Amino acid sequence: MTSRPDSRLSTPQHATAEPARPIGAHSIGMSTASRKISLAAQDHWLGIVARTALRARLTTLGGIITARDLRAIGISSRDTARLVREGSLRRVQRGAYVEGSLLDAAGLDERRLLEARACVRSLMTDPPSVVAGQQTALAIHRLPVWPVDRTTHVVRVGAGRSHGWSGVRVHRSFGPSSWAMYDGVPALDPAFAVVSTAVWHGTESGLVACDAALHQQLVGFAELRRIVDANPKRPGINHARRMLELTDPAAESPGETRTRLVLLGMGLRFVSQPGIPTRIGQFFPDFALPDVGILIEFDGAVKYRKDGSTAVVDEKAREDALREQGWLVIRVIWSDLADPERLSRRIREAIRQRRSWAQMPA
Repeated sequence: MTSRPDSRLSTPQHATAEPARPIGAHSIGMSTASRKISLAAQDHWLGIVARTALRARLTTLGGIITARDLRAIGISSRDTARLVREGSLRRVQRGAYVEGSLLDAAGLDERRLLEARACVRSLMTDPPSVVAGQQTALAIHRLPVWPVDRTTHVVRVGAGRSHGWSGVRVHRSFGPSSWAMYDGVPALDPAFAVVSTAVWHGTESGLVACDAALHQQLVGFAELRRIVDANPKRPGINHARRMLELTDPAAESPGETRTRLVLLGMGLRFVSQPGIPTRIGQFFPDFALPDVGILIEFDGAVKYRKDGSTAVVDEKAREDALREQGWLVIRVIWSDLADPERLSRRIREAIRQRRSWAQMPA
């Protein structure tokens, strides 16, 4: 099978010709590339009809638009290229765009959502032949993506083999009941998105998404198990089986999930989110090593619950209260997770010291 997309999924070539100077730009030294202007001020060259249609289309589509949408409202590839140069639109993939100001203001998760929706819409047909899958579907469901993959992953609706082209990977179908429309684009349901991520990207990537989906109650464990059991011969399905063995709905962040994997790899006995009473309230650290009196916290986010409320207690008061109970707190940050072996050595040294202190005479 050819590795190029069929004509229904292709988008037009962008024009490369230099556009004319905008009306009203009298300064000889002024370049259009340096003029980042908002859509509201573009009537001097785009025209009020096209500008109004573009604003309406962006509003309807939630800030995303495709080359096909732009042609439908009379905006040429030349004008599209100019909108991109001025920053009004951002090209996130061939034929896929996001409103520039919206993308600039978005946080990381929202940015991934916008980019995923735009990319999938650029591949849409009627009826859909492919739907968002793997990490692309995770972004649409606002689930954590780790590690970041810039490829747009889509899954076939019908039969067909996996293939891909620049920036796009097409995967085998999970069946007609595996997807639905979300935020205006077709995507795998959350449970299928989690399983497909483990199948393609591996256990750790799937586990980060699985913990979050279970914690947010977007999926149920039994539902995930049914999908895995229904695809026994799918390549990579063993990664999904391992993901289900290791998942923990108590995890509240990707950092907690990855810290837990380090502890599992060390073969340590630990407890997730134990309640520890102190003189100023009950704390719920990420992990406890009860045999040696060590608490492990990712990014220092110890939770304090009292009368149903949640707040972050002053760090010094928190650690003083825990220390009074005989606990040692080890804090883990993202840079620690980038070198799991070093983090393991740090934890083992803390364990060694605690055991040494325990053996010292009173």
